Amino acid sequence: MNNFTVKFLDPFNKEEQTIRGLRDHKIIEEFSNIPWHENIMEVYYSHHNVSRNKEERYVYNDYCCFVIEVFHSGKKQIINMVPNYAMDTDFSEKDVRFSIEYMRSKKVKTSRFERFFGAAQEKEDPSYMTHIKDITFEETIKIMNNFIEYEFHILEKSILNEGYLY
Repeated sequence: MNNFTVKFLDPFNKEEQTIRGLRDHKIIEEFSNIPWHENIMEVYYSHHNVSRNKEERYVYNDYCCFVIEVFHSGKKQIINMVPNYAMDTDFSEKDVRFSIEYMRSKKVKTSRFERFFGAAQEKEDPSYMTHIKDITFEETIKIMNNFIEYEFHILEKSILNEGYLY
């Protein structure tokens, strides 16, 4: 049974869209069908008050993301893909890059301070976060496939920077 939840925060909608029960290949298809470059450029132009000779949409969110959640082996795993934004008008389709946050439950070492007061050597952190920045669209798809195929051991080795993206 498929237990994925997909969320998409579009810069042009007030509310986050949530889709439950998508099949594996449909998640990748949904992500691929988003006009990432067009959205990034439209947000860029709206912030710089530059007209593009076409009808502009109102930007509700500066932050845009595509999130996949799953409960696997009784634990929640989340992967969050965020596009990097344009710095100038020379931003092309091939310049679209993503940053990814990966949240899951993980055993982490306790601090010496905690152990001094009787804590165990390790504890379960239910929202352990790592991230990776500035990866291509193709690399993002590959990471999404690893997540969808429950190949979390590959993600553990490829998304290494501890902490939140921002």
